[in-house]
Amino acid sequence: MKKIFFLLLVFTSVSNFSNAQWQLCGLVPSTTRMAIKDTNIFVVTAGIGISLSTNNGNTWSTLSGISNRGIENVVVNGTKLFAGSGNRGVFLSFDNGASWVQTNNGLTDTNITCLAICGNNIFAGTFSHGIFVSSNNGATWSAVNNGLTNPYIKSIAVSGSNIYAGTSYFNGGVFLSSNNGVNWTLLNNGLQQEDVLELAIKDTNIFVAYPTHGIYLSSNNGVNWSQINNGLTDTNIQALKVCGSNIFTATVFDNVFISTNNGANWISFSDNWVGGHDINDFAINQVYIFAADAGGVWRRRISEIPSCIKEELVNSNLIVYPNPTMDNFTIDVSASLNIPATIEISNIQGQLLKTLTTTDTKTNIDVSSFPSGVYIVEVKTEKGIAVKKFIKE
Repeated sequence: MKKIFFLLLVFTSVSNFSNAQWQLCGLVPSTTRMAIKDTNIFVVTAGIGISLSTNNGNTWSTLSGISNRGIENVVVNGTKLFAGSGNRGVFLSFDNGASWVQTNNGLTDTNITCLAICGNNIFAGTFSHGIFVSSNNGATWSAVNNGLTNPYIKSIAVSGSNIYAGTSYFNGGVFLSSNNGVNWTLLNNGLQQEDVLELAIKDTNIFVAYPTHGIYLSSNNGVNWSQINNGLTDTNIQALKVCGSNIFTATVFDNVFISTNNGANWISFSDNWVGGHDINDFAINQVYIFAADAGGVWRRRISEIPSCIKEELVNSNLIVYPNPTMDNFTIDVSASLNIPATIEISNIQGQLLKTLTTTDTKTNIDVSSFPSGVYIVEVKTEKGIAVKKFIKE
Protein backbone atom coordinates (compact mmCIF):
# COMPACT_ATOMS: atom_id res chain seq x y z
CA MET A 1 0.00 0.00 0.00
CA LYS A 2 2.87 2.40 0.68
CA LYS A 3 4.12 2.19 -2.93
CA ILE A 4 0.64 2.84 -4.30
CA PHE A 5 0.34 5.95 -2.11
CA PHE A 6 3.64 7.30 -3.50
CA LEU A 7 2.53 6.73 -7.08
CA LEU A 8 -0.67 8.66 -6.49
CA LEU A 9 1.34 11.59 -5.14
CA VAL A 10 3.75 11.61 -8.04
CA PHE A 11 1.00 12.10 -10.60
CA THR A 12 -1.05 14.60 -8.58
CA SER A 13 -0.54 18.28 -9.41
CA VAL A 14 -1.05 21.18 -7.05
CA SER A 15 -3.03 22.90 -9.78
CA ASN A 16 -5.88 20.42 -9.34
CA PHE A 17 -8.29 23.04 -8.06
CA SER A 18 -11.07 20.80 -6.73
CA ASN A 19 -9.63 20.86 -3.21
CA ALA A 20 -8.34 24.44 -3.28
CA GLN A 21 -9.38 26.48 -0.29
CA TRP A 22 -8.56 29.36 2.02
CA GLN A 23 -6.76 28.47 5.23
CA LEU A 24 -6.62 30.37 8.50
CA CYS A 25 -3.06 31.41 9.41
CA GLY A 26 -2.72 31.02 13.14
CA LEU A 27 -5.04 33.25 15.14
CA VAL A 28 -4.56 36.98 14.58
CA PRO A 29 -8.03 38.41 15.27
CA SER A 30 -9.55 41.62 13.86
CA THR A 31 -6.97 42.21 11.13
CA THR A 32 -7.43 45.35 9.02
CA ARG A 33 -4.33 46.16 6.94
CA MET A 34 -1.26 44.28 5.74
CA ALA A 35 2.18 44.90 4.24
CA ILE A 36 4.77 42.45 2.89
CA LYS A 37 8.52 42.77 2.60
CA ASP A 38 10.35 39.66 1.38
CA THR A 39 9.43 36.90 3.87
CA ASN A 40 8.00 39.30 6.48
CA ILE A 41 4.24 39.83 6.71
CA PHE A 42 3.06 42.75 8.85
CA VAL A 43 -0.57 42.82 9.93
CA VAL A 44 -2.42 45.66 11.65
CA THR A 45 -4.68 44.22 14.34
CA ALA A 46 -7.49 46.27 15.83
CA GLY A 47 -6.84 47.11 19.47
CA ILE A 48 -3.48 45.31 19.49
CA GLY A 49 -1.06 47.03 17.13
CA ILE A 50 1.03 45.18 14.57
CA SER A 51 1.78 41.46 14.34
CA LEU A 52 4.61 39.91 12.32
CA SER A 53 5.03 36.54 10.63
CA THR A 54 8.31 35.44 9.07
CA ASN A 55 7.02 32.05 7.85
CA ASN A 56 4.05 32.75 5.58
CA GLY A 57 1.60 33.07 8.45
CA ASN A 58 2.33 29.80 10.23
CA THR A 59 3.17 31.68 13.44
CA TRP A 60 2.81 35.29 14.56
CA SER A 61 4.36 37.59 17.14
CA THR A 62 3.11 40.95 18.39
CA LEU A 63 5.57 43.81 17.88
CA SER A 64 6.45 45.59 21.09
CA GLY A 65 6.34 49.37 21.44
CA ILE A 66 3.46 49.83 19.01
CA SER A 67 0.56 48.17 20.85
CA ASN A 68 -2.51 50.15 21.92
CA ARG A 69 -1.54 53.13 19.73
CA GLY A 70 -4.59 53.03 17.49
CA ILE A 71 -2.56 51.83 14.49
CA GLU A 72 -4.57 51.73 11.26
CA ASN A 73 -2.00 51.26 8.47
CA VAL A 74 1.61 50.26 7.85
CA VAL A 75 4.05 50.58 4.92
CA VAL A 76 7.54 49.19 4.37
CA ASN A 77 10.41 51.23 2.93
CA GLY A 78 13.59 49.17 2.71
CA THR A 79 14.60 48.36 6.27
CA LYS A 80 12.20 50.92 7.73
CA LEU A 81 8.56 50.59 8.78
CA PHE A 82 6.09 53.46 9.01
CA ALA A 83 2.84 53.01 10.93
CA GLY A 84 -0.08 55.44 10.87
CA SER A 85 -2.31 55.87 13.91
CA GLY A 86 -5.90 57.02 14.02
CA ASN A 87 -5.11 59.47 16.82
CA ARG A 88 -1.34 59.58 17.47
CA GLY A 89 0.24 60.35 14.13
CA VAL A 90 3.13 58.44 12.58
CA PHE A 91 5.51 55.92 14.16
CA LEU A 92 8.82 54.80 12.66
CA SER A 93 10.89 51.65 13.17
CA PHE A 94 14.44 51.16 11.88
CA ASP A 95 14.75 47.57 13.10
CA ASN A 96 11.93 45.58 11.51
CA GLY A 97 9.44 46.60 14.19
CA ALA A 98 11.48 45.75 17.29
CA SER A 99 11.33 49.36 18.51
CA TRP A 100 9.42 52.50 17.48
CA VAL A 101 9.65 56.28 17.71
CA GLN A 102 6.84 58.79 17.23
CA THR A 103 7.53 61.25 14.39
CA ASN A 104 4.89 63.99 14.34
CA ASN A 105 6.86 67.24 14.01
CA GLY A 106 4.85 69.44 11.62
CA LEU A 107 1.71 67.30 11.53
CA THR A 108 -1.40 69.36 12.32
CA ASP A 109 -3.63 66.30 12.08
CA THR A 110 -2.51 63.11 13.82
CA ASN A 111 -5.39 61.01 12.47
CA ILE A 112 -3.46 59.21 9.73
CA THR A 113 -5.70 57.46 7.20
CA CYS A 114 -3.05 56.24 4.73
CA LEU A 115 0.67 56.21 3.99
CA ALA A 116 2.61 55.92 0.71
CA ILE A 117 6.25 55.95 -0.39
CA CYS A 118 7.52 57.85 -3.44
CA GLY A 119 11.29 57.78 -3.82
CA ASN A 120 12.82 59.44 -0.74
CA ASN A 121 9.48 60.95 0.28
CA ILE A 122 6.77 59.50 2.47
CA PHE A 123 3.25 60.88 2.14
CA ALA A 124 0.69 60.78 4.95
CA GLY A 125 -2.99 61.26 4.24
CA THR A 126 -5.04 62.61 7.13
CA PHE A 127 -8.67 62.53 8.17
CA SER A 128 -9.38 66.24 7.67
CA HIS A 129 -6.18 68.21 6.96
CA GLY A 130 -5.11 66.89 3.59
CA ILE A 131 -1.68 65.44 2.84
CA PHE A 132 1.71 65.86 4.48
CA VAL A 133 5.13 64.92 3.12
CA SER A 134 8.43 64.10 4.79
CA SER A 135 11.77 63.72 3.04
CA ASN A 136 13.74 62.86 6.21
CA ASN A 137 12.07 59.68 7.49
CA GLY A 138 9.35 61.57 9.31
CA ALA A 139 11.64 63.82 11.35
CA THR A 140 9.66 66.78 9.97
CA TRP A 141 6.44 67.05 7.97
CA SER A 142 5.07 69.73 5.66
CA ALA A 143 1.52 70.15 4.36
CA VAL A 144 1.24 69.85 0.54
CA ASN A 145 -2.34 70.82 -0.21
CA ASN A 146 -2.22 73.41 -3.00
CA GLY A 147 -5.16 72.60 -5.29
CA LEU A 148 -6.38 69.82 -2.99
CA THR A 149 -9.92 71.10 -2.53
CA ASN A 150 -10.98 68.08 -0.49
CA PRO A 151 -8.90 67.60 2.70
CA TYR A 152 -10.46 64.24 3.65
CA ILE A 153 -7.89 61.74 2.35
CA LYS A 154 -8.84 58.10 2.01
CA SER A 155 -6.09 56.53 -0.13
CA ILE A 156 -2.76 57.42 -1.79
CA ALA A 157 -1.10 55.52 -4.65
CA VAL A 158 2.16 56.18 -6.48
CA SER A 159 3.09 55.54 -10.12
CA GLY A 160 6.53 56.82 -11.04
CA SER A 161 6.50 60.56 -10.46
CA ASN A 162 2.69 60.67 -10.30
CA ILE A 163 0.94 60.64 -6.94
CA TYR A 164 -2.80 59.98 -6.78
CA ALA A 165 -5.00 60.80 -3.80
CA GLY A 166 -8.49 59.45 -3.25
CA THR A 167 -10.78 61.60 -1.11
CA SER A 168 -14.02 61.07 0.78
CA TYR A 169 -17.02 62.86 2.21
CA PHE A 170 -18.24 65.92 0.28
CA ASN A 171 -17.51 65.78 -3.46
CA GLY A 172 -15.06 62.92 -3.13
CA GLY A 173 -12.82 62.10 -6.05
CA VAL A 174 -9.26 61.58 -7.28
CA PHE A 175 -6.48 64.19 -7.34
CA LEU A 176 -3.14 63.99 -9.16
CA SER A 177 0.21 65.57 -8.35
CA SER A 178 3.22 65.26 -10.65
CA ASN A 179 5.56 67.36 -8.51
CA ASN A 180 5.72 65.64 -5.12
CA GLY A 181 2.48 67.18 -3.88
CA VAL A 182 3.38 70.81 -4.57
CA ASN A 183 0.25 71.10 -6.73
CA TRP A 184 -2.84 68.93 -7.14
CA THR A 185 -5.39 68.63 -9.96
CA LEU A 186 -8.88 67.10 -9.67
CA LEU A 187 -9.46 64.21 -12.12
CA ASN A 188 -13.10 63.21 -11.91
CA ASN A 189 -14.22 62.89 -15.53
CA GLY A 190 -16.42 59.78 -15.51
CA LEU A 191 -16.07 59.08 -11.79
CA GLN A 192 -18.72 58.94 -9.10
CA GLN A 193 -18.75 62.01 -6.84
CA GLU A 194 -18.56 60.15 -3.56
CA ASP A 195 -16.15 58.42 -1.19
CA VAL A 196 -13.15 56.78 -2.83
CA LEU A 197 -12.45 53.56 -0.96
CA GLU A 198 -9.15 52.48 -2.50
CA LEU A 199 -6.62 53.29 -5.24
CA ALA A 200 -4.40 50.74 -6.99
CA ILE A 201 -1.96 51.04 -9.89
CA LYS A 202 -0.78 48.53 -12.49
CA ASP A 203 1.67 49.88 -15.06
CA THR A 204 -0.10 52.87 -16.68
CA ASN A 205 -3.53 51.79 -15.41
CA ILE A 206 -5.07 53.42 -12.34
CA PHE A 207 -7.95 51.67 -10.56
CA VAL A 208 -10.45 53.30 -8.21
CA ALA A 209 -12.71 51.25 -5.94
CA TYR A 210 -15.95 52.59 -4.50
CA PRO A 211 -17.93 51.23 -1.54
CA THR A 212 -21.10 50.88 -3.65
CA HIS A 213 -20.31 51.47 -7.35
CA GLY A 214 -17.61 48.92 -8.02
CA ILE A 215 -14.36 49.71 -9.81
CA TYR A 216 -13.26 52.34 -12.35
CA LEU A 217 -10.21 52.39 -14.62
CA SER A 218 -8.13 55.13 -16.22
CA SER A 219 -5.44 54.33 -18.78
CA ASN A 220 -4.45 57.97 -19.40
CA ASN A 221 -3.23 59.20 -16.02
CA GLY A 222 -6.72 59.90 -14.73
CA VAL A 223 -7.90 62.18 -17.55
CA ASN A 224 -10.85 59.85 -18.25
CA TRP A 225 -12.41 57.03 -16.27
CA SER A 226 -14.67 54.09 -17.18
CA GLN A 227 -16.52 51.58 -15.05
CA ILE A 228 -15.17 47.99 -15.19
CA ASN A 229 -17.62 45.76 -13.34
CA ASN A 230 -18.06 42.96 -15.89
CA GLY A 231 -18.26 39.72 -13.88
CA LEU A 232 -18.62 41.42 -10.49
CA THR A 233 -21.80 40.03 -8.94
CA ASP A 234 -21.43 42.45 -6.03
CA THR A 235 -20.23 46.05 -6.48
CA ASN A 236 -19.96 46.82 -2.76
CA ILE A 237 -16.17 46.87 -2.70
CA GLN A 238 -14.19 46.27 0.50
CA ALA A 239 -10.60 45.90 -0.75
CA LEU A 240 -8.52 46.27 -3.92
CA LYS A 241 -4.93 45.16 -4.58
CA VAL A 242 -2.65 44.77 -7.62
CA CYS A 243 0.05 42.10 -7.82
CA GLY A 244 1.95 41.66 -11.06
CA SER A 245 -0.55 40.92 -13.81
CA ASN A 246 -3.34 40.13 -11.35
CA ILE A 247 -5.87 42.45 -9.71
CA PHE A 248 -7.71 41.25 -6.61
CA THR A 249 -10.86 42.70 -5.10
CA ALA A 250 -13.19 41.72 -2.26
CA THR A 251 -16.81 42.73 -1.75
CA VAL A 252 -19.06 43.13 1.26
CA PHE A 253 -20.74 39.75 0.92
CA ASP A 254 -17.57 37.67 1.21
CA ASN A 255 -16.93 37.50 -2.53
CA VAL A 256 -13.36 37.51 -3.81
CA PHE A 257 -12.64 38.26 -7.46
CA ILE A 258 -9.58 38.32 -9.71
CA SER A 259 -8.89 39.95 -13.07
CA THR A 260 -5.90 39.21 -15.31
CA ASN A 261 -6.90 41.61 -18.09
CA ASN A 262 -6.93 45.03 -16.41
CA GLY A 263 -10.46 44.63 -15.12
CA ALA A 264 -12.11 43.86 -18.47
CA ASN A 265 -13.46 40.71 -16.82
CA TRP A 266 -13.62 39.51 -13.23
CA ILE A 267 -13.67 35.88 -12.08
CA SER A 268 -14.75 34.72 -8.63
CA PHE A 269 -12.41 32.61 -6.54
CA SER A 270 -14.52 32.59 -3.38
CA ASP A 271 -14.95 28.81 -3.49
CA ASN A 272 -14.50 27.29 -0.05
CA TRP A 273 -14.15 30.74 1.54
CA VAL A 274 -14.91 30.14 5.22
CA GLY A 275 -13.86 33.45 6.74
CA GLY A 276 -17.37 34.66 7.45
CA HIS A 277 -16.25 38.31 7.72
CA ASP A 278 -15.71 41.19 5.33
CA ILE A 279 -12.19 41.21 3.87
CA ASN A 280 -10.33 44.41 4.71
CA ASP A 281 -7.11 44.00 2.74
CA PHE A 282 -4.98 41.71 0.59
CA ALA A 283 -1.25 41.08 0.50
CA ILE A 284 0.58 38.92 -1.99
CA ASN A 285 4.02 37.32 -2.17
CA GLN A 286 5.46 34.75 -4.57
CA VAL A 287 3.67 31.82 -2.92
CA TYR A 288 0.44 33.04 -1.32
CA ILE A 289 -2.32 35.58 -1.44
CA PHE A 290 -3.28 36.65 2.09
CA ALA A 291 -6.65 38.12 3.10
CA ALA A 292 -7.27 40.06 6.31
CA ASP A 293 -10.65 40.07 8.00
CA ALA A 294 -12.15 40.35 11.48
CA GLY A 295 -11.49 36.67 12.05
CA GLY A 296 -7.76 36.82 11.31
CA VAL A 297 -5.46 36.27 8.34
CA TRP A 298 -6.31 33.74 5.64
CA ARG A 299 -4.10 32.47 2.85
CA ARG A 300 -4.35 30.62 -0.41
CA ARG A 301 -1.67 29.53 -2.85
CA ILE A 302 -1.33 31.68 -5.94
CA SER A 303 -0.97 28.49 -7.95
CA GLU A 304 -4.45 27.40 -6.83
CA ILE A 305 -6.15 30.28 -8.61
CA PRO A 306 -7.21 29.01 -12.05
CA SER A 307 -7.20 32.39 -13.77
CA CYS A 308 -3.62 33.05 -12.67
CA ILE A 309 -2.32 30.16 -14.75
CA LYS A 310 -2.56 30.98 -18.44
CA GLU A 311 -3.29 28.19 -20.85
CA GLU A 312 0.13 28.57 -22.50
CA LEU A 313 1.76 27.21 -19.35
CA VAL A 314 -0.11 24.05 -18.45
CA ASN A 315 1.47 21.36 -16.33
CA SER A 316 2.16 19.16 -19.35
CA ASN A 317 4.91 21.68 -20.16
CA LEU A 318 6.72 20.76 -16.93
CA ILE A 319 8.43 17.42 -16.21
CA VAL A 320 10.13 16.57 -12.92
CA TYR A 321 12.31 13.42 -12.78
CA PRO A 322 13.29 11.15 -11.15
CA ASN A 323 10.30 11.28 -8.85
CA PRO A 324 10.69 10.10 -6.09
CA THR A 325 14.35 11.09 -5.69
CA MET A 326 17.01 10.65 -3.02
CA ASP A 327 19.43 13.46 -3.89
CA ASN A 328 18.95 15.22 -7.26
CA PHE A 329 16.15 15.77 -9.72
CA THR A 330 15.78 17.51 -13.07
CA ILE A 331 13.21 20.10 -14.05
CA ASP A 332 12.45 19.93 -17.77
CA VAL A 333 10.53 22.95 -19.06
CA SER A 334 9.17 23.17 -22.58
CA ALA A 335 11.36 25.36 -24.80
CA SER A 336 8.26 27.25 -25.96
CA LEU A 337 7.74 28.88 -22.57
CA ASN A 338 9.99 31.89 -23.03
CA ILE A 339 12.90 31.11 -20.73
CA PRO A 340 14.24 32.54 -18.39
CA ALA A 341 12.20 31.05 -15.60
CA THR A 342 12.16 31.35 -11.82
CA ILE A 343 12.09 28.06 -9.93
CA GLU A 344 10.80 27.91 -6.36
CA ILE A 345 10.73 24.88 -4.08
CA SER A 346 8.55 24.81 -0.96
CA ASN A 347 7.68 22.19 1.60
CA ILE A 348 4.12 20.99 2.01
CA GLN A 349 3.57 23.60 4.76
CA GLY A 350 4.27 26.37 2.24
CA GLN A 351 7.72 27.41 3.51
CA LEU A 352 9.94 28.57 0.64
CA LEU A 353 13.19 26.58 0.75
CA LYS A 354 15.01 27.32 -2.49
CA THR A 355 14.79 29.88 -5.30
CA LEU A 356 16.81 30.07 -8.49
CA THR A 357 16.61 31.54 -11.98
CA THR A 358 17.45 29.50 -15.06
CA THR A 359 17.93 30.22 -18.74
CA ASP A 360 18.04 26.50 -19.62
CA THR A 361 15.10 24.26 -20.42
CA LYS A 362 16.62 21.56 -18.20
CA THR A 363 17.84 22.32 -14.68
CA ASN A 364 19.34 19.86 -12.20
CA ILE A 365 18.66 20.61 -8.53
CA ASP A 366 20.35 19.13 -5.49
CA VAL A 367 17.88 18.30 -2.68
CA SER A 368 20.11 15.84 -0.82
CA SER A 369 19.96 18.01 2.31
CA PHE A 370 16.16 18.04 2.36
CA PRO A 371 14.37 15.83 4.90
CA SER A 372 12.25 13.03 3.48
CA GLY A 373 8.80 14.21 2.48
CA VAL A 374 6.61 15.79 -0.16
CA TYR A 375 7.67 19.08 -1.78
CA ILE A 376 6.23 21.52 -4.29
CA VAL A 377 8.13 22.97 -7.25
CA GLU A 378 6.79 26.03 -9.08
CA VAL A 379 8.19 27.26 -12.38
CA LYS A 380 7.29 30.85 -13.26
CA THR A 381 7.76 32.56 -16.60
CA GLU A 382 6.16 35.59 -18.21
CA LYS A 383 3.43 33.29 -19.48
CA GLY A 384 2.35 32.03 -16.06
CA ILE A 385 3.05 29.31 -13.50
CA ALA A 386 3.35 25.52 -13.69
CA VAL A 387 3.35 23.41 -10.52
CA LYS A 388 4.33 19.84 -9.63
CA LYS A 389 4.84 17.81 -6.49
CA PHE A 390 7.88 15.63 -5.91
CA ILE A 391 8.94 13.22 -3.19
CA LYS A 392 12.28 13.23 -1.40
CA GLU A 393 12.97 9.73 -0.06
